[in-house]
Amino acid sequence: KMKTEKINFENSKGQKLVGILHLPEEKTDKIIILAHGFTSNKNRERYILIGDSLIKEKYAFLRFDFGGSGESYETEITIKNQIDDLESAISFMKEKGYNKIGLLGESLGGLISIMNYNEKIEAMVLLAPVTKSKDKLKEVLEQGKFREKELKEKGYITKLKDNKEFKIPIEYFNERIEIKPQEILSKIPYPVLIIHGDEDDCVPLDDSDRKSTRLNS
Repeated sequence: KMKTEKINFENSKGQKLVGILHLPEEKTDKIIILAHGFTSNKNRERYILIGDSLIKEKYAFLRFDFGGSGESYETEITIKNQIDDLESAISFMKEKGYNKIGLLGESLGGLISIMNYNEKIEAMVLLAPVTKSKDKLKEVLEQGKFREKELKEKGYITKLKDNKEFKIPIEYFNERIEIKPQEILSKIPYPVLIIHGDEDDCVPLDDSDRKSTRLNS
Protein backbone atom coordinates (compact mmCIF):
# COMPACT_ATOMS: atom_id res chain seq x y z
CA LYS A 1 0.00 0.00 0.00
CA MET A 2 1.31 3.45 -0.94
CA LYS A 3 1.77 5.86 1.93
CA THR A 4 3.28 9.13 3.08
CA GLU A 5 5.26 9.78 6.23
CA LYS A 6 6.03 13.10 7.92
CA ILE A 7 9.69 13.39 8.88
CA ASN A 8 11.85 15.88 10.75
CA PHE A 9 15.61 16.24 10.29
CA GLU A 10 18.25 18.91 10.81
CA ASN A 11 20.58 20.98 8.67
CA SER A 12 24.29 21.38 9.48
CA LYS A 13 23.46 24.04 12.08
CA GLY A 14 21.02 21.81 13.95
CA GLN A 15 17.97 23.71 12.67
CA LYS A 16 14.73 21.80 12.11
CA LEU A 17 13.60 20.87 8.60
CA VAL A 18 10.20 19.29 7.97
CA GLY A 19 9.35 17.02 5.06
CA ILE A 20 6.85 14.53 3.69
CA LEU A 21 8.21 11.22 2.39
CA HIS A 22 6.18 9.38 -0.25
CA LEU A 23 6.86 5.65 -0.06
CA PRO A 24 6.07 3.06 -2.73
CA GLU A 25 4.53 -0.31 -1.91
CA GLU A 26 7.85 -2.12 -2.24
CA LYS A 27 11.01 -1.03 -0.43
CA THR A 28 13.42 0.86 -2.67
CA ASP A 29 16.84 2.52 -2.56
CA LYS A 30 15.80 5.08 -5.22
CA ILE A 31 14.57 8.52 -4.19
CA ILE A 32 13.85 11.90 -5.77
CA ILE A 33 14.31 14.94 -3.53
CA LEU A 34 12.37 18.13 -4.25
CA ALA A 35 13.87 21.62 -4.00
CA HIS A 36 10.82 23.91 -4.11
CA GLY A 37 10.69 27.38 -5.60
CA PHE A 38 11.27 30.84 -4.16
CA THR A 39 8.88 31.61 -1.25
CA SER A 40 7.04 28.37 -1.95
CA ASN A 41 6.62 25.26 0.21
CA LYS A 42 6.43 21.47 0.09
CA ASN A 43 2.62 21.32 -0.03
CA ARG A 44 1.96 22.67 -3.52
CA GLU A 45 -0.61 20.43 -5.23
CA ARG A 46 1.73 19.72 -8.14
CA TYR A 47 4.41 18.43 -5.76
CA ILE A 48 1.93 16.05 -4.15
CA LEU A 49 0.82 14.79 -7.56
CA ILE A 50 4.44 14.30 -8.63
CA GLY A 51 5.11 12.29 -5.49
CA ASP A 52 2.08 10.08 -6.04
CA SER A 53 3.18 9.48 -9.65
CA LEU A 54 6.77 8.64 -8.71
CA ILE A 55 5.86 6.02 -6.12
CA LYS A 56 3.87 4.20 -8.82
CA GLU A 57 7.20 3.92 -10.66
CA LYS A 58 8.80 2.53 -7.47
CA TYR A 59 10.64 5.72 -6.48
CA ALA A 60 10.45 7.26 -3.05
CA PHE A 61 9.92 11.04 -3.07
CA LEU A 62 10.86 13.62 -0.45
CA ARG A 63 9.29 17.06 -0.47
CA PHE A 64 10.49 19.33 2.33
CA ASP A 65 10.36 22.99 3.34
CA PHE A 66 13.48 25.09 3.09
CA GLY A 67 14.24 27.24 6.14
CA GLY A 68 11.95 30.26 6.25
CA SER A 69 9.19 28.34 4.42
CA GLY A 70 6.33 26.13 5.51
CA GLU A 71 6.95 24.23 8.73
CA SER A 72 10.75 24.42 8.81
CA TYR A 73 12.86 26.75 10.98
CA GLU A 74 12.33 30.50 10.70
CA THR A 75 15.04 32.43 8.86
CA GLU A 76 15.66 34.93 6.10
CA ILE A 77 15.69 33.58 2.55
CA THR A 78 19.27 33.18 1.30
CA ILE A 79 20.86 30.93 -1.27
CA LYS A 80 23.56 29.87 1.21
CA ASN A 81 20.95 28.63 3.69
CA GLN A 82 19.01 26.71 1.06
CA ILE A 83 22.13 25.04 -0.32
CA ASP A 84 22.88 23.79 3.20
CA ASP A 85 19.29 22.65 3.74
CA LEU A 86 19.26 20.62 0.52
CA GLU A 87 22.67 19.08 1.20
CA SER A 88 21.37 18.07 4.63
CA ALA A 89 18.29 16.46 3.05
CA ILE A 90 20.51 14.53 0.62
CA SER A 91 22.78 13.30 3.44
CA PHE A 92 19.79 12.36 5.62
CA MET A 93 18.25 10.25 2.86
CA LYS A 94 21.62 8.66 2.12
CA GLU A 95 21.87 7.63 5.77
CA LYS A 96 18.38 6.12 5.50
CA GLY A 97 19.62 3.73 2.81
CA TYR A 98 18.68 5.58 -0.36
CA ASN A 99 21.72 5.02 -2.57
CA LYS A 100 20.28 6.22 -5.88
CA ILE A 101 19.35 9.89 -5.49
CA GLY A 102 17.93 12.34 -8.00
CA LEU A 103 16.97 16.00 -7.57
CA LEU A 104 13.86 17.82 -8.78
CA GLY A 105 14.39 21.58 -8.58
CA GLU A 106 11.82 24.22 -9.50
CA SER A 107 12.64 27.90 -10.17
CA LEU A 108 15.07 29.01 -7.43
CA GLY A 109 15.13 25.38 -6.30
CA GLY A 110 16.65 24.62 -9.71
CA LEU A 111 19.56 26.92 -8.92
CA ILE A 112 19.90 25.37 -5.46
CA SER A 113 19.98 21.91 -7.05
CA ILE A 114 22.70 22.97 -9.48
CA MET A 115 24.76 24.38 -6.62
CA ASN A 116 24.43 21.04 -4.78
CA TYR A 117 25.87 18.80 -7.48
CA ASN A 118 28.12 16.10 -5.97
CA GLU A 119 28.92 12.39 -6.19
CA LYS A 120 25.77 11.46 -4.24
CA ILE A 121 23.49 12.61 -7.09
CA GLU A 122 22.78 10.46 -10.16
CA ALA A 123 20.41 12.69 -12.15
CA MET A 124 18.61 16.03 -12.01
CA VAL A 125 15.37 17.49 -13.39
CA LEU A 126 14.98 21.27 -13.41
CA LEU A 127 11.58 22.95 -13.82
CA ALA A 128 11.91 26.51 -15.16
CA PRO A 129 15.18 26.93 -13.23
CA VAL A 130 16.63 30.28 -12.19
CA THR A 131 20.01 30.08 -13.92
CA LYS A 132 20.78 33.44 -15.46
CA SER A 133 23.61 35.42 -13.89
CA LYS A 134 22.91 39.03 -12.97
CA ASP A 135 25.42 41.84 -13.38
CA LYS A 136 23.64 44.43 -11.28
CA LEU A 137 21.28 44.61 -8.32
CA LYS A 138 18.79 46.42 -10.54
CA GLU A 139 18.54 43.40 -12.87
CA VAL A 140 17.70 41.06 -9.99
CA LEU A 141 15.09 43.45 -8.64
CA GLU A 142 13.45 43.96 -12.02
CA GLN A 143 13.00 40.24 -12.68
CA GLY A 144 11.50 39.68 -9.24
CA LYS A 145 9.53 42.95 -9.24
CA PHE A 146 11.08 43.92 -5.90
CA ARG A 147 11.16 47.33 -4.26
CA GLU A 148 14.61 48.88 -4.61
CA LYS A 149 13.98 51.82 -2.27
CA GLU A 150 12.77 49.63 0.60
CA LEU A 151 15.69 47.24 0.17
CA LYS A 152 18.27 50.03 0.30
CA GLU A 153 16.63 51.70 3.31
CA LYS A 154 16.03 48.57 5.45
CA GLY A 155 18.58 46.10 4.14
CA TYR A 156 15.77 43.66 3.39
CA ILE A 157 12.30 43.45 1.91
CA THR A 158 9.28 41.45 3.01
CA LYS A 159 7.01 39.45 0.75
CA LEU A 160 3.55 38.20 1.75
CA LYS A 161 2.55 34.96 0.05
CA ASP A 162 0.06 32.27 1.10
CA ASN A 163 -0.57 34.16 4.36
CA LYS A 164 3.12 33.93 5.27
CA GLU A 165 5.58 36.82 5.44
CA PHE A 166 8.98 36.07 3.95
CA LYS A 167 12.02 38.19 4.74
CA ILE A 168 14.50 38.60 1.90
CA PRO A 169 17.78 40.35 2.85
CA ILE A 170 20.26 42.22 0.66
CA GLU A 171 22.49 39.13 0.98
CA TYR A 172 20.10 37.15 -1.24
CA PHE A 173 20.28 39.70 -4.04
CA ASN A 174 24.07 39.92 -3.80
CA GLU A 175 24.24 36.11 -4.00
CA ARG A 176 22.23 36.20 -7.22
CA ILE A 177 24.79 38.57 -8.72
CA GLU A 178 27.84 36.60 -7.60
CA ILE A 179 26.75 33.07 -8.53
CA LYS A 180 27.67 31.88 -12.03
CA PRO A 181 25.52 28.76 -12.48
CA GLN A 182 26.47 28.28 -16.14
CA GLU A 183 30.04 27.49 -15.08
CA ILE A 184 28.76 24.76 -12.75
CA LEU A 185 26.33 23.31 -15.30
CA SER A 186 29.16 22.63 -17.75
CA LYS A 187 30.92 20.48 -15.14
CA ILE A 188 27.97 18.31 -14.03
CA PRO A 189 28.79 14.71 -15.07
CA TYR A 190 25.30 13.19 -14.79
CA PRO A 191 22.07 13.61 -16.84
CA VAL A 192 20.15 16.88 -16.46
CA LEU A 193 16.65 17.40 -17.90
CA ILE A 194 15.37 20.98 -18.15
CA ILE A 195 11.59 21.50 -18.55
CA HIS A 196 10.47 25.06 -19.26
CA GLY A 197 7.26 26.44 -20.75
CA ASP A 198 7.32 29.04 -23.52
CA GLU A 199 4.73 31.23 -21.77
CA ASP A 200 6.63 31.56 -18.47
CA ASP A 201 6.37 35.21 -17.38
CA CYS A 202 8.64 34.81 -14.34
CA VAL A 203 11.73 32.95 -15.55
CA PRO A 204 12.32 33.56 -19.29
CA LEU A 205 12.48 30.46 -21.50
CA ASP A 206 15.59 31.91 -23.16
CA ASP A 207 17.50 31.33 -19.90
CA SER A 208 16.98 27.58 -20.21
CA ASP A 209 17.77 27.57 -23.93
CA ARG A 210 21.22 28.94 -23.15
CA LYS A 211 21.77 26.43 -20.37
CA SER A 212 20.81 23.52 -22.62
CA THR A 213 23.53 24.60 -25.02
CA ARG A 214 25.99 24.84 -22.16
CA LEU A 215 25.12 21.33 -20.95
CA ASN A 216 25.54 19.78 -24.40
CA SER A 217 28.81 21.50 -25.29
